[in-house]
Parts: sequence; C-alpha cells; structure tokens
Amino acid sequence: MGFTDSLQNWLGSKPPRADATACPSESDILNYTENRSPAAARDRLEQHFAGCEDCRELLVGLARFPEAELAELPPPSSAEVQQQTARVLQMIEASEGHKAAPVTDKETDPARHRGWAYRFRMPLAAAAVVICAVIVGGIYLMTRSQPASDAARQSLAQAMKDERRSAARFSGGFDYSPYVATRGSNDSPDFHLNRALGELRAAESADASTEMRQMLARAHLAFDRPEHARQAQAILTSLRARGVETAELFNDLGVAQFQLQSYDAAIASFSRALEITPAYSEALFNRALAYESAARYHEARRDWQQFLGSATDAKWKAEAERHLAALSSSSTLFPPQTEIHGCSCSSAYTS
Repeated sequence: MGFTDSLQNWLGSKPPRADATACPSESDILNYTENRSPAAARDRLEQHFAGCEDCRELLVGLARFPEAELAELPPPSSAEVQQQTARVLQMIEASEGHKAAPVTDKETDPARHRGWAYRFRMPLAAAAVVICAVIVGGIYLMTRSQPASDAARQSLAQAMKDERRSAARFSGGFDYSPYVATRGSNDSPDFHLNRALGELRAAESADASTEMRQMLARAHLAFDRPEHARQAQAILTSLRARGVETAELFNDLGVAQFQLQSYDAAIASFSRALEITPAYSEALFNRALAYESAARYHEARRDWQQFLGSATDAKWKAEAERHLAALSSSSTLFPPQTEIHGCSCSSAYTS
C-alpha cells in the first residue's frame, strides 16, 4: 500500500482496517518520530510497527526518505508539483464531503474514531494534517538534490538552537546558543544530531570530499562525548594527512582535543588556527577557554580581553565576560602574572 493510501486511511477517506483499534494514537507516533517516547513505549511501538503496514507507511512519510530513493528520482517539474497539490485538495474535499454525509447505522462503528483511522471532525484539523503531509512531500521534492553537507548543517543548527553541549566552538559560523554543562533527562538534541550523522553517511569514506569530512567531524563534536571526539579527531587528522591546513580544520581539531581534555594540544591547535587567520573569533574564544581549563589564568585573561575587544556578537561577548569575571573574582587565589625575562611569574612574588 502506498503513502497516499495510508494518508487517506489516516484522514478517514477510506474504510478503516478491522484492527484499527490496535494502532497507536497520533500523539504516540509523533512523539516516537521526535524521539520523545519513553524506552518502554518505544519498544511497544516498534513491535507494533513490525506487524502493521499502515503504520510503517506513515512512519516513513513523517520521518525521512531513504537516500537511495532520493538519488534515483529525477527533479520534479512544476506540473508534477501542481498535480500533487490538486490531489491533496481533492482528498480534503472527499474527506469533508464524506463527514458531512448523513450518518447511517453502518457508520456508527466506534473504531472509526481511534488509531490511525481517526476522523478529524473539524475541517481545520483535517486541513492541518494534510498541510503537514504537503510540507513533508514538498521538502522531499525540493531538497532531494540538496547537498548532504547543507542538510547536515541544518540538522546541527536545529540541535543547537536552544543549547549547545560543547563549551568550545567548532567551525561553521553557527548562531549563538547557551552552553549547558549538565544535561537533563530530556536528551532531545540527540534526534537531530543522529539525523545529521545519517545525512553524512557518505562522508564516512576516507575518499569523501574535504567539506563532507569536516562536516562529519563537526557532527561528532556537537555530541561533546569522548567517543565522538575521538572519531572527529581521527577524521581531522586524516584530512591533515591529505594536506589540508586551514584555520577551520585546526580550530575543529582543537575542539576535539579540548573535549578529550588534552588542553596543551588544544592550545597549540587554536594557536595554529590564529596564525593562519588572526581574526578567527572562534579560535580565540576557544584558546581562552583552553587556557582557563589548563589553569593558565594569565593567558586566559589576556585572550578573553582580546576577544571582548574584537567580537561583535553581544551574546558571545556576554559569555566571555562571565568567564573573565569568574577569573577576576578568583584573583586573590590566582593573582595576575607578570612577564620577567620571558618567564611568567606571579605578581605576588615580584617587586
């Protein structure tokens, strides 16, 4: 059975299956596709999907389409898009006309109002479901030729929209989001991060393009977990072996080293990025953070102050100011250092 048939069943323009009551509710399936279902509920739903063709069809339509299918299909013409739109409108009219017809004894089966065969009584609700299907189909048709690196970047941006897991900033020009050191029980960013990894499966090959390999490394760095940081480090090291020597690569390599708590190595990588591009804001922010984590507070203050003097984004500046203020408040324990003949010595011990 095709996606259109499943959608018609969902809207109620086709007779329901005899076992429709066994199907999960709309909220259950949406929670599942958004990775918000509890573990026990996910197990129960997946067991149901294994034996229910209707639910599998809808799950595919609401989630993502196979990349092999995307690659094989030609770009749609404007006539095809118009035809699909007309078919959806016809489905709305058919569904509304059916619901407006007089109710007979044959149509009083309460099962028609449950599961995937649930019939929305409000025209607006029915239209909203169809609009969702149009959006899914439209994204499928219009973005199937979209580069995987662009799609993965969008997934990463979505994952970091409300918070970022990595204290250090990897390359790519992503918008500001607050750093959250302690994760709660809701790990919803995993859905978008895993989606980004899925969109970059082709980049797992060592022969993939530099752009794809770098984006795959960033997807791993966004998790801020040691196992992912090691994978990112291996990818970036392999790019260096190819001869890639960009500021972006050294910055991302430094982020991987920072996440693995190799602070001296991270500082060296961030410094190399700044040698290549002195105005590279992400690398300067990250080096200040690495100096601070390595308890090299004099250098950390210097870099935070330099960052505040050059950064233009108010939110990143505010985060840097908080770091600098924390260092200043601890100055009695860690007094500023004074350079004497090339040596960093505490001012508390100099005259």
